[in-house]
Amino acid sequence: MKTLKKILVPTDLTLNLLAAIEHASNLGRAFNAEIHIMHAVDCNPYDSIPRESDDMEELLKSLDIKILEQMSSLVHKSKIDLNAVSLVVKFGDPVKEIIKYAEEENFDLVIMTSTAEYKVYEEVGQSIAHRVSQKSGVQVIVIKPALERFALRSQNMNHTLLYDYDDNY
Repeated sequence: MKTLKKILVPTDLTLNLLAAIEHASNLGRAFNAEIHIMHAVDCNPYDSIPRESDDMEELLKSLDIKILEQMSSLVHKSKIDLNAVSLVVKFGDPVKEIIKYAEEENFDLVIMTSTAEYKVYEEVGQSIAHRVSQKSGVQVIVIKPALERFALRSQNMNHTLLYDYDDNY
């Protein structure tokens, strides 16, 4: 079995993060792995910030701080030690930023959640989790908390396999 040293948990800042943190925490303890929680702001920062602003850097820093506060609050709800995780905010297309961060920082595993709208996205292949699992060179686990199922995509496979959710995996 491959040893996990680094686990990435991208988040959309919803309570679905709690399910991903639970899985990442269990694996992190088992393998003594680092856990990074990341949020990618879905925008081109310079297009979304008012043009009349003189200090875009200050606005981005302010947004970054607010997102980190939200992430900290969600992590706190999970009962995991906040010191046991690293929080990261990136600006840009979420799929590209997740894949770029995962590959550049040499993560062994990405654990993501899929929202309740998964069936709609699944039909057209447009969910962030689906696109990351299809394009990433890093192994991806997609957890669908509402459906109590998750998908495991290995970098050696060209398709996604569905497994029944089991707390004792």
